[in-house]
Amino acid sequence: MKLVYISHPYNGKEENVMDAEQIARDLQAAYPEVVFISPLHAVMCDYDGLDYETGLFYALEIMRRCDILYLSGDWKNSTGCMTEWLDASAIGMPQARDAKDLDCLLSNYGSLRRSQEQGPEQGSISRPYIHRLIRTVSELNRSRDNNQTNGKEIETTKKRIRKRTLL
Repeated sequence: MKLVYISHPYNGKEENVMDAEQIARDLQAAYPEVVFISPLHAVMCDYDGLDYETGLFYALEIMRRCDILYLSGDWKNSTGCMTEWLDASAIGMPQARDAKDLDCLLSNYGSLRRSQEQGPEQGSISRPYIHRLIRTVSELNRSRDNNQTNGKEIETTKKRIRKRTLL
């Protein structure tokens, strides 16, 4: 059975938790053969009591056990979602941004499955690694805020991650 990790902004807002829950319900109804995991619900019992990096550490641990990353909501403006996106890029995890992407990934899943050679091994998450991911997201956000980010810069960043120059 395939596992899909739902990346959705949180920012301490209950409406974001409710939005992520609705997205998970809709996806589950559309794809009953797939398990959808929302970190907002998986670690909710202590999410607000955790420091940011520990919460992100838990989320990345959960994400790395999944097969596909599903990016939802205003993920590009969320440090947590962007960090998940960068980590998924680093390990070669397939990513979907909408139902059409997800359909394509699920129908071609066998040929898209990442191998252990593509990026950091499972479980190699460390605090310094999370610091570097967050710093990279901050740099991308500053560039974007100054209207300096373009598709080429983002692709270059993803390539650097894949080559482990950030790791």
